[in-house]
Amino acid sequence: MRILFSLAALTMALAACSASQGQAATRPSSGTQAPAAAPSAPASSSAGVGAPASSSGAAAAPASTSETCTFSRPGSGPGSTRVVSAAASDDTLTLTFDAGVPSFQATPQSNSRFILSPSGLPASLAGSAGVMIRFTGLTMGAYGDNPRSFSTSGPLLLQVRNLEDFEGTVSFGAGLSSSGCASASVSGSTVTFHFLQSGKG
Repeated sequence: MRILFSLAALTMALAACSASQGQAATRPSSGTQAPAAAPSAPASSSAGVGAPASSSGAAAAPASTSETCTFSRPGSGPGSTRVVSAAASDDTLTLTFDAGVPSFQATPQSNSRFILSPSGLPASLAGSAGVMIRFTGLTMGAYGDNPRSFSTSGPLLLQVRNLEDFEGTVSFGAGLSSSGCASASVSGSTVTFHFLQSGKG
């Protein structure tokens, strides 16, 4: 009888154990995590792939210029009597007078050959073309001890020479590398001639 009771108790214990294991097999583990979401595609840059790059290397539009050829100009100021200073650099000739700027003419020519006055001797300057600049209304010997000739690095203006200083007239010849003219800018008692290629002014 004791043996039968023991067998019955063992059978009940085995049945309870089997039921517990079945529940454990069907119930998900509390530590199991849901699958991680797939990473989203990277957001597109505000610049945008394929957007045209800035054309910093593009050629800039040529700067406009207001310079024009000057062929003559009336005098200014109280009346100049002499040239205080003269200088030439690159494509410019700068002259400063003692009181205003006297009247002048600037005449282009197709060669760089000039005539010295009053001697009448020829003067050939560097280049293949030229401009003759002539001031009037000054005193005798108005050019004084200023340099008689200037050589420059151009590229258009190559040489300037004082041609005349006689009876109130002072003139200069400008030797150019190609056909051109002079654009004059006056400020006070100073006039600056900027030499331009033909068709630029």
